[in-house]
Amino acid sequence: MVVLMTVSHAERVIGIRFKRADAVSYFDPGELRPDVGDKVVVDSTIGPDVAEVVVAPGPLVHRDPM
Repeated sequence: MVVLMTVSHAERVIGIRFKRADAVSYFDPGELRPDVGDKVVVDSTIGPDVAEVVVAPGPLVHRDPM
């Protein structure tokens, strides 16, 4: 397991879920290359928490709200 940070200045991100019904959250994997299905430890708003990778590492794409 690895500890990941938020995506404030990330060039690559992964999507994670804390629970099956939760929305996908995006984090910066840094130099690590976790695969879909891997368990990771992320720095959440309530402290470190375990989550599952559901979106493979990829470029950060910014979309302006309409």
